[in-house]
Amino acid sequence: MEPKEKEQETKRTKKRKSARLFGRDLVPERKRSKIKKTRSSSPPLPPAPLPFPLLQAIHDMEGRDQVFVTTKILERSDTDAVQNRFFIPKSEVLWGVLTEEERTQVEGGGGVEAMVVDPRGWKYNLRLKKWVSLNKVVLNSGWRKLVEDNELMAEMDCVELWSFRADSKLCFALNVKRDQRFDGQRNGFLLHIIILLQSQSSTHLQITVEGGGGVEVMVVDPRGGKHDMRLKKWVSLNKIVLNSGWRKLVDGNDLKAELDCVELWSFRADSKLCFALNVKRQVQ
Repeated sequence: MEPKEKEQETKRTKKRKSARLFGRDLVPERKRSKIKKTRSSSPPLPPAPLPFPLLQAIHDMEGRDQVFVTTKILERSDTDAVQNRFFIPKSEVLWGVLTEEERTQVEGGGGVEAMVVDPRGWKYNLRLKKWVSLNKVVLNSGWRKLVEDNELMAEMDCVELWSFRADSKLCFALNVKRDQRFDGQRNGFLLHIIILLQSQSSTHLQITVEGGGGVEVMVVDPRGGKHDMRLKKWVSLNKIVLNSGWRKLVDGNDLKAELDCVELWSFRADSKLCFALNVKRQVQ
């Protein structure tokens, strides 16, 4: 091969290995994959400070060695009552806060007991374990109650997980950040419920709801399906909610945030408080 032909072949080879944009060489594909791998293994950035009730609970437990572990937007499987578990994203930080004995127990599949404190400072006894078949670490054995008590919503709530120790016991602090667009929609719905209560509820019912325990109600959806729920007040947030069954109504009627307008009517059946719920979907 002539020297000139060799030079042209060399140039063609270089063009295949690297590209140029605005006169600059771009990083070859092989180097990009190395950079991507490094980024994915880097520890997450610390989130905003924890809410006061959560910090107070940790203080009362004489918690120490507080470490931010990871953050995750909840998936549908994380809030599913049947599965009753929270998949923890892969995190080197998590394995770093475990003792050698705890790592062995988690890796073996048996797991270890852990105390989890929610944003309100409420405590839950859960289990940290590894599902060996799926190669994933979960918090379960009590996760369902935490989800229900905090009304956690898939694809709406972002969970921040911290670890700490209380008398050498492994504990987690769980902070929740909700999509503000969803909060705005929910507040409008709750206001409508409050108006109904003020005009159509008995004194006894108002006291029960205000106390936070709530009352059992029947909710009829647009298809005529009946749902047993609870009407109660979240005292810490000063908001009234329908829960303990609301998620099933949402799934069954395929309700969509920012598309569905909910109309709520109240009525009585044998003196029991009931609600009729109509849905009007906005045209996109």
